[in-house]
Amino acid sequence: MILEIIENHRPYSLSLERLKGELQSLQVDFVEEELMRLIQHLQTEGVVILSKSTLPDSFLNYIGNYSRNWPLYAGLLVSLTETLLVIYESSFFLAVALRLLLGVGLLGFIPGYFTVRVVFPEGRLSTLEWLILSIFLSVLISAGTGIVLGLGPFFQAAIDVLALSLYTELMAVAATYRLYAAERRLANQSPALEGTTTSI
Repeated sequence: MILEIIENHRPYSLSLERLKGELQSLQVDFVEEELMRLIQHLQTEGVVILSKSTLPDSFLNYIGNYSRNWPLYAGLLVSLTETLLVIYESSFFLAVALRLLLGVGLLGFIPGYFTVRVVFPEGRLSTLEWLILSIFLSVLISAGTGIVLGLGPFFQAAIDVLALSLYTELMAVAATYRLYAAERRLANQSPALEGTTTSI
């Protein structure tokens, strides 16, 4: 089970604290000394490597790692694309279909996803909890944005999408920063685990 958790985090390293957290979330009972002996045994066999974490020294360098921060870039791309499609109101069939698809994502999932990532940067939720919270918060945020904009003369599709996109982009950056801060804190506390083989 430990190897499965380590493999799921490839190509990234996994801190000992996060490994303990994931084992607890799976309701696996363990004694810390026994876990350390097991990891040291796996290290002597060459299955895992204990190393110091190599996080970038600044947040700007951290967000430059595209493979690690792909949710940030995907969220930015979706929100900007949807904003442009709504503002230019193209009647071309492919643009309308893309606008509908991205609109459902922007209204029903993405703002809540990044809000959950801000609140829980280490991701200690199950996939189902993560999904339900993301959808619920997205609907709540979208409705709240519409209600606030509807109080004045600002209730127009372009302004609503612009406000929702701005919220999504701010939450995406904030979520990435919170993840960076959490990883730096964990990196300073314990060495990292990296899997070297896919099976024993």
